[in-house]
Amino acid sequence: SFLVFWSFARKTTPVLSAIPSIGALDYRCSFLPFYKVSTVSQPYWATCDEEAGATIHYLEKEFGLGNIVAQQRMKIFSNDTPNTILWRTSELTASLLRESILLCLTGYKGMPQSGGRYFYKINNRKLIVHRLYNRLAKYFGYSRKLTPHKNIK
Repeated sequence: SFLVFWSFARKTTPVLSAIPSIGALDYRCSFLPFYKVSTVSQPYWATCDEEAGATIHYLEKEFGLGNIVAQQRMKIFSNDTPNTILWRTSELTASLLRESILLCLTGYKGMPQSGGRYFYKINNRKLIVHRLYNRLAKYFGYSRKLTPHKNIK
């Protein structure tokens, strides 16, 4: 049996982790390990990224560090909003979840993840400021982005 969570924002208890006989999976509308946050559509939009993605990973006692079972990237269009990015990445998870369950049934343990960035939640005003800064920086050819994140080793 499986437990499947969507962007599980809390650590699992040992009892909860012990329930599934095969594994607990978490699906995220982000391309791990690069975007570790529950509402990733906002950082994708604010940083003016050209790609987004979705990931299915094993849920472990250490939050967000489970092995990656399956993932897929998608293009972000200039007219996408945080809501359309969230909608489109959510659609990716349907086929990824089916693929992940089949892989887990064969005993696949996934790929370890390391590093990445954890994005802090910011208010809408700051989100828009980051978006404007990053659009201008991109237009003028600068590579440095304004983001509310910390790097994870």
